[in-house]
Amino acid sequence: MKCVRVLLWCCCILAIVVGQLKPVVESEDDNEAILKIISRIDTVMPTQNIITYLVDQNSKVKGTSITTSLQQRLMETFNRPVIAAGIHTGSLRNIIHVNNMAVVFFTGMDDPNLNMFQQTVNNIQTVLSIFVYKSEDDSPFPSDELETFFMWCVNHQIFIAYLIFRNYSNYEVRTYRMKTTAIVYKFINTSMPELTDLRYRKLGNMYKLIYKVAVAHSLPETLVFNTSDGNITLGGLNGILLTECMHFFNGRMDIVHLSFDDYQKEIREGNRQIDVGVNTVANSSISRFSPHVESTRYCLILPFERSVGFHEYPKYFNRTRSLLIFMVFYYVIISVIRRISSPHTPLSDVLYRNFQLVIGQTLASSAFRRLRLSEKYIEILILNYNLVCGTLFGSFLTMALITGLYKPKIIDVDTFLTSEMRIMVYPQQMQYIFDHLPSVLGDRVLIVDEQTRDQHILSLNDSYAYFIATDKWVLFEYMQRRLRKPKLCLAPESLCGAYMNMRFYVKPGRILLYVLEYFVQQVREAGLAKKWTQLGLRQAQQANLMAQAPYDPPIQQPLPMDFYQYSFRLYVIGMSLSLVSFLLELAINRWNNRNNANII
Repeated sequence: MKCVRVLLWCCCILAIVVGQLKPVVESEDDNEAILKIISRIDTVMPTQNIITYLVDQNSKVKGTSITTSLQQRLMETFNRPVIAAGIHTGSLRNIIHVNNMAVVFFTGMDDPNLNMFQQTVNNIQTVLSIFVYKSEDDSPFPSDELETFFMWCVNHQIFIAYLIFRNYSNYEVRTYRMKTTAIVYKFINTSMPELTDLRYRKLGNMYKLIYKVAVAHSLPETLVFNTSDGNITLGGLNGILLTECMHFFNGRMDIVHLSFDDYQKEIREGNRQIDVGVNTVANSSISRFSPHVESTRYCLILPFERSVGFHEYPKYFNRTRSLLIFMVFYYVIISVIRRISSPHTPLSDVLYRNFQLVIGQTLASSAFRRLRLSEKYIEILILNYNLVCGTLFGSFLTMALITGLYKPKIIDVDTFLTSEMRIMVYPQQMQYIFDHLPSVLGDRVLIVDEQTRDQHILSLNDSYAYFIATDKWVLFEYMQRRLRKPKLCLAPESLCGAYMNMRFYVKPGRILLYVLEYFVQQVREAGLAKKWTQLGLRQAQQANLMAQAPYDPPIQQPLPMDFYQYSFRLYVIGMSLSLVSFLLELAINRWNNRNNANII
């Protein structure tokens, strides 16, 4: 009997010890399972801080003890700061941001932790949110409330959300993708083999979901054209980016082709339920968060070099009229000197002789010897001056004919105002042009219709300046690629406006928002943006949506004889006139000699 009593006593002690150790073992197992899930998610979406919203320690929920120890394990595992939050800490609006991971423990939809977390992340749409459900009886999350929970996430703009709960022996992970409603899908087991490729599947395989895509034709970022099989497809950098993204993530597009004005109206207040807008827009109220952001600004396009026409050469060589003024000045001085030195000489003879001297016509040696000494000095000095001026002018003219003569470059507002350039714009641009350019340029604006302006700028007419956004400049670089020397160039900093961010429009709640964010990052790292831009421009050229690029043939080639035909014609005409003049002089001379012989 005594042995039986001892045996019963030992069994009771063992049962008590096992009962006390079981919660601890379960707590450690729960910690490991939750940490394993969070680690898998963190490998794809690394964060800077971890914020935990804990269940109230005074609650009777089973497993509450794991939340406190989990904080220590999170800090040890990830080597990052862990911020303990909850209903007693209040909102952490100045602490939490898009690079935080939030781990929220809750017991039901009415848990105050959910409300406090929602107030903290209000309008911060890209916080990685992991919700851990703990019930009193360790039961799984009610299946009929899954869609309700994720619709709560959508309504509060929590778009990256994972729900973790224990389903008997295993943990389940649920997330959602948004179309017209929250579609819930799950990953099973703590090993989570489906999450191994989470960077593709967390935002997921879109399972051929159809997204309504609005697009307005705007080179070089977007264009719409028909393929050889008759289907409508997108081109340009943004168009190719979205097309490849849809192909990569198994999505489909319903393309809605609009004018640019209708496009902006539709994505702002349209009723077509546009999911994606391919054209980037500057209005941040239309798209607060964008997976693809570009910086641009408005600038003037100026002529690369402003050549001087042949008819402007004399005016350009003597722009200040100093040479002409000096010639008139010394013509008057010489006339006065000669009039004083020879008062009996007729005034007409004095003026005529001075005119001959100014234009460089010399005297015969006999006439020169009869001049006074002062007149000889004047004659020699003026002829030397004319010789120097003629030589310099001939050298400048030869250089100008060979290399060309160019006006000063436009480098700021002052040089633009001193030039004769005018800014060609169409009426819609007048609404915002002086938000980006100095108002003193208002007198230089030439308003034409949009078609006329496009005709001038696409033909690379360098007689005008144009007002465009710098992201369009790549189009003109492409058009000028075969020219030896470009015709147009971007204006310097002083003739440009401030930078502004251009955003993709993606309707809030669409899973494509995060798919594009990841895809754009991969495209930039791979250096595909420049290649796709060039590909889009070639597509536009093949579809006859842009003019063919002009071509300058190489100049290293022999000159044909036709090049000299005008010189030969001028030479023949000159020789013919000289021959006619010689024959006339010969006939007049013989006539005079015959008359003189008859008189004698």
